[in-house]
Amino acid sequence: MRRRIETHINPQHQRRHDDPRQRFEQKYVVEPNTGCWLWIGCLDQSGYPAIWLTGWNGSRKASRMSYELYKGRVQKNACVCHKCDMPLCVNPEHLFLGTQTENISDRTNKQRSARGEKHGNALLTETQVLDIRQRHKAGETMAMIARSVNVSHGCVSLIVKRKAWKHV
Repeated sequence: MRRRIETHINPQHQRRHDDPRQRFEQKYVVEPNTGCWLWIGCLDQSGYPAIWLTGWNGSRKASRMSYELYKGRVQKNACVCHKCDMPLCVNPEHLFLGTQTENISDRTNKQRSARGEKHGNALLTETQVLDIRQRHKAGETMAMIARSVNVSHGCVSLIVKRKAWKHV
């Protein structure tokens, strides 16, 4: 004979999940100096604020949810961008809509792109880049330099011609 297990759901817990706005508002704190609403809830795999809601299949980006709760619908292909450049901010007054291209352009114009040593795929340091340029200027061939620092001839060529590592 099977025993029946009864489960009890806290009514307050259930109500909290039924109201997306109430659930959302429990997940941020206001930063007094900037007015940013800093997300204290979970983050997605990219490190951006995310929120789980009952009835949804998975999580949603919290900035997108904020925009929809306080400003209106977001088209499926639109990006929710930050005026404040604070990825953890979900203040709808700090958010604006744009395309993926506009979002990337905004990031580039504000110099928030990872570049140089901070880029995840960087093989060289800024010191090595300066050394490569100096060695080439002194007459060393690009092939010799490339072998000594263990990068391709093309990589050295781009550095010497200032098409790569322009900021150095």
